[in-house]
Amino acid sequence: MTDPCPLCFRPVEREQALCPHCGAQVPGRFRCKDCKSEIPAGSKKCPYCWADVTPAAPPPSTAPADPRIAIDLFRLRTDVRARVMWGEDPKAIRAELVRQGLSKKDQDAVLGEALQERNQHFRQKGVVDLTLGVLCAVGFLATLVFWYFSGGRVNFKGLGALVLLIVAFPVASVLFLFRGIKRLARGGKGEAEASDVSQST
Repeated sequence: MTDPCPLCFRPVEREQALCPHCGAQVPGRFRCKDCKSEIPAGSKKCPYCWADVTPAAPPPSTAPADPRIAIDLFRLRTDVRARVMWGEDPKAIRAELVRQGLSKKDQDAVLGEALQERNQHFRQKGVVDLTLGVLCAVGFLATLVFWYFSGGRVNFKGLGALVLLIVAFPVASVLFLFRGIKRLARGGKGEAEASDVSQST
């Protein structure tokens, strides 16, 4: 059985007095390691099987949890998110997390969240690229239709603009469609950075 840590909300075993993830004290009752019965906080022996409670479950603390721990966790996630979005190698980021003492499970969670957000960002941009590609193709067709129905009655400036559109629309369409398909398929792999990513966390 586990209870959520009051600070980082990760699971904490009932017999643990401190959260193994962030070190916060967990108030309330605990379970004996031997008979699994609930024991009051502050007990040194289980009242049911008389097994020693090691470490002794501390009495509930009235002091507020240290906010610096939560800030550090928030900063860590924000830092990893920013580095992933800017295209930094995940191996280098993981090595830094190892140096900071983060467990492999937490490394996977933090990096996984950031990589998933990056992939989602680039797939959304891929949809936008595909839409622009289709619009450019429609613009090319509309230009050809206008050229056809004008019957050649276009002045010199108008002719230059039509030729420019006839050349520019298909080129832009191909480029947008190619990039959109690549982003949808690969989710940002090979992209240098997501400079237009939302600033919200």
